[in-house]
Amino acid sequence: MPEIFHLSRAPIVEALVNFQANAAHLWQPEKLRSALAAKWPEHTEIQEIRPLEINLTQTPDGPLPPEVKSHIQGLMFRSKTQTSVHQARRDGYTFSKLAPYEDWLALETSAFAGWDDFKGILEPEELNAVGVRFINRLEFPQDGFRLSRYFTTPPVPPPKLNWKFHGFMHHTLYAVDESQCMVQAIIKPEFLQAPAGPLPFILDIEIILKESLPALGRDVRDVLNEMHDLKNNAFFHLLTEEALQLYK
Repeated sequence: MPEIFHLSRAPIVEALVNFQANAAHLWQPEKLRSALAAKWPEHTEIQEIRPLEINLTQTPDGPLPPEVKSHIQGLMFRSKTQTSVHQARRDGYTFSKLAPYEDWLALETSAFAGWDDFKGILEPEELNAVGVRFINRLEFPQDGFRLSRYFTTPPVPPPKLNWKFHGFMHHTLYAVDESQCMVQAIIKPEFLQAPAGPLPFILDIEIILKESLPALGRDVRDVLNEMHDLKNNAFFHLLTEEALQLYK
């Protein structure tokens, strides 16, 4: 079993803590924009989250022109001076920390502070779920490169066919025994053609709940700490010892 140890060059480019709760009853984007901006005064760059909804209608005389709707479902608050992002949505709140990553305690403390700000203004319903996500950017030397040299669960081409990867996204969902959590791991290259220098890859690890938080009856901090431990286990088991040594 790989030893879990501190990485002095941790490859984390973004770490996120997500709180899911219905806040639709007080969702008034323009009022919330100013109210939340007052809570996060350093985060002056505000971006609207507007998913598109396209409705297609078929009539006996043929199709009608597509009806396109777009409503503000969230607001993202960024800062020019801080490496943190607040995301307020109709269905919850997410705090993310961009590189450089400090430690779990700092991330958790900032996430709960932002969640308290969100709750104080939007008064959401009961907290339904929480989640943890860590996005890592890894670089490996081209010389003698093989996926199996750095990843313990690399994707493989079809057997008996001399096919080479042109591109891939290896997406796996793991059910964890004796835990209410599942681990989602995505491995993908961050290049289409081999670059001149090291080969960059993304290792995206997300921990999600198997059922709702109220059904579990557990303290939210206890659940998040378990998720952090599972994230560490996933990271150190998905990479080989040779890969880990590059960031030690």
